[in-house]
Amino acid sequence: MTYDQWKTTEPFDTEPPLQIFTCEACDGRGYTAHRITVYEAGCGFPHDDTDERPCEHCGGFGEFVDDAEPDAPA
Repeated sequence: MTYDQWKTTEPFDTEPPLQIFTCEACDGRGYTAHRITVYEAGCGFPHDDTDERPCEHCGGFGEFVDDAEPDAPA
């Protein structure tokens, strides 16, 4: 149910319904990748690698629940 559908069926209700949104910070993956530099044993040169950390915005879930938003005008 979209916000506009809810508003037409429940015009006197003051609390909007909840909706699940995909986290834009991690694109729904639940983690963010950060570039780090590592040194391998026996190699004198640094190498690039990634460190995956839980997303700070969604807590590692990839989505969050918030109030539904009105539909965009056509």
